[in-house]
Amino acid sequence: VNFVCPGILSDLSTFRRTYERPINASNNKAASSEQRAKGRSLSEALESITSVFMLRRLQRDVLKKLLPPRSEILLFCRPSERQTAEYISLTKGVRGDAGPGGAGVSADALTLLTKVRKLCSHPYLLNENGEDPFARKRSANAESDGNCEHVALSGKLSVLESLLSSIRSEAPGDKVVVISNFTSALSVIEQAVLQRRGWSSLRLDGATEQNARQSLVD
Repeated sequence: VNFVCPGILSDLSTFRRTYERPINASNNKAASSEQRAKGRSLSEALESITSVFMLRRLQRDVLKKLLPPRSEILLFCRPSERQTAEYISLTKGVRGDAGPGGAGVSADALTLLTKVRKLCSHPYLLNENGEDPFARKRSANAESDGNCEHVALSGKLSVLESLLSSIRSEAPGDKVVVISNFTSALSVIEQAVLQRRGWSSLRLDGATEQNARQSLVD
């Protein structure tokens, strides 16, 4: 504010004494009713001064004008047999079943939660030896069959493929955005579903150059 309109709020020490400290004090849980009233009054006065040259837009207001109402639907996907077996294996120590005295109970909880999140996407995401599960020689027909097997290993991937297939059939002009916290999950989706189905796609992740991002979004 001082850069845009020098001196409009006085110097820093005066601003802190006049506005910052009383407003912060009014936000304290132990603030008195007088302090809260003073804080509200100063906040309104400060907003009145700055509103003349500052444009404040809240994200919810912008999205409300530019985008249609959002509908959220939660789909519960039954895990595959492989996912179920690996989940039991992962959590066995946490339940105190691993060794005398529950030796596995001290496992790093955050590390375990991350592994469970990966497993929910696809068992291949737990592959820690760097081996590419798709990199094996096979004929063109075998590749298609193999990728079907890759999809069947994940309940979420099976549901995703079914959803995408339905959207492509009913609204072929629609675009779909698939988001994941794991780039490895995007790789599995690309290779096991999109490439096999012949569906075109664009990918934006941490490895995407900064100057190429906007063109992908557009």
